[in-house]
Amino acid sequence: MITFSIPTLLNLAAKVAIIVVVALLFVTVIIFLIFFLHRASFKTNISNMKKTYEEKNNLLKTDCQNMIKRLSSLSSFSSDFKDTYNNRNSQFHYISIELSEEANKEISKLDSFLRGKNYKAFKVQKENTKNVLNKFTSKVDELISSLYDDLKEDEENRNIIIPIKSKYRDIKDFYLSNKDSLKPISKSFDDYFSNLEELFLKYDSYLEKGDYKDCSSLIPLIEEKVNMLSDVIEKLPPLETLLSTIIPTKCEEIKSRYLKMKEDGFILNHINIPQRLDKIKDDLIILSSSLSKFNIEGVEECLNSHQKDLSSISLSLSEEEEAKDKYLKEKDKLFNDSYEAEKYYIQVFNQIPETLKTYRLSQDEIDKLEKKKNVFELACQTHRQLENLESIAITVTYTQIVKEMKRLEASIEEISQATKVFVNYINSLQSHAQEIYDELGNYYCQLKEAEEKVMYKINHQVYLEQTIPSLEQLVKTISMIDAYLKSKPIDLDKIDSIFSSFKVNCENIITEINIKEKECHEAEELIKEANCYRIEFQDCRKYLNDAEKYFNEGNFTKSIENSKIVLKLFATNNQT
Repeated sequence: MITFSIPTLLNLAAKVAIIVVVALLFVTVIIFLIFFLHRASFKTNISNMKKTYEEKNNLLKTDCQNMIKRLSSLSSFSSDFKDTYNNRNSQFHYISIELSEEANKEISKLDSFLRGKNYKAFKVQKENTKNVLNKFTSKVDELISSLYDDLKEDEENRNIIIPIKSKYRDIKDFYLSNKDSLKPISKSFDDYFSNLEELFLKYDSYLEKGDYKDCSSLIPLIEEKVNMLSDVIEKLPPLETLLSTIIPTKCEEIKSRYLKMKEDGFILNHINIPQRLDKIKDDLIILSSSLSKFNIEGVEECLNSHQKDLSSISLSLSEEEEAKDKYLKEKDKLFNDSYEAEKYYIQVFNQIPETLKTYRLSQDEIDKLEKKKNVFELACQTHRQLENLESIAITVTYTQIVKEMKRLEASIEEISQATKVFVNYINSLQSHAQEIYDELGNYYCQLKEAEEKVMYKINHQVYLEQTIPSLEQLVKTISMIDAYLKSKPIDLDKIDSIFSSFKVNCENIITEINIKEKECHEAEELIKEANCYRIEFQDCRKYLNDAEKYFNEGNFTKSIENSKIVLKLFATNNQT
């Protein structure tokens, strides 16, 4: 049998008591939480019901009431809407008075039960309130849906015109911000806007009466007018500025400039300025009429064309001014250059007969100079015509005068160049003749030096006999060429032909003599050196005999070759 002491039992009882207390507290907290949450859910239910009621009641008093008013307005104009209005108005009054008040009362009761903590009654009232509220909201939704259907066509027609009106406002705002540049056609805008606004008012009137068929028939016309202006409105300011300001201003500037230049003596008939300005003026009137009707087709192209024409006129006037300036600045120098070129050409041309007495000239060169006679005569004629302008009133344009000046400049250049070429040709004959003469003297000295080498340094009878006649012939040729140079007229072509051949022969023989001089001395020295081996080596005699034989014949090259063979063969044998 188990027994417990008294302290043990006391401890056990204390623990049990603590557990019981904790359990009771836990149960209490749970009950409190359940009660609190339950009460909170009641408040939430009431809050949600109130919110739903307020939302639907607001819809009823705003959207539904406005749509009822719209139906009322339409019913005053059309019998088609009377029955609809009466039905919807009855529904509205039934919902807004009976159902709305009933739902509000039920919610108030529910709220009072909750505040009085009568939860049993609250639960019963909650279901009643919910049913009444559901009936109220469903009837509101049903009414709104019916009203939307009733006014669907009205709303569609109202929405169709909104973007068109917005587009119109944008057009009008753009016009107002560019009013200054569009001032010349402001009446057209005022009339157009007035007409459009009348159409908008007419549309609104049809819409207000519920005349949707007339609304639909009016929309295309309004839209066409708005779109037409929208398509061109942004292009109108720059076009109108060009048409009414920029181009007329340019026309006036050119007209003033034209009149001033005419007073200053410019000939300007060829530019046809009055006719061209009148044409532009007439076109501007036509284009202005087009813009006043908002018709921009071809306007920009035409205005650009007139701007180009005005620029062309201005350029032509500037060319005339520049031409006059060029004429006044350059005429004196040009006339002086022309006079000097003409005088020099005549001088050189007239000297040809005298020059022919000294030199036989190339007919081609004479012909080249003679062919410039036409250019010379044309230059003289142009020169006289330009100089005559000084003594009579100028009746041609300055651009034409400058054109003639350029032609005279070209003629002067052509004549001067041809004269220069011919003079250079004559000078080249003189310098060439002198060159030949100087070269003849030089070659004569070289030939005499070569003759001295042959006679005294080489001093070989056979070679002397071979060479002296050629040297003498070349000296005779020098004398002959010298005689030709002193004989008038000097025929340099003939002299060149003889001299070129002479030079080749002279250079060849001088070069040959210089080479032979070296070979002769080398051959002599080699024979002397090789003769040392004649006694000791009988085999070398043949080569030595041949070397001496070739030397005696004047063939120094062969003589050197044989002597070198002896030295190569027998000098080596002697060393070994």
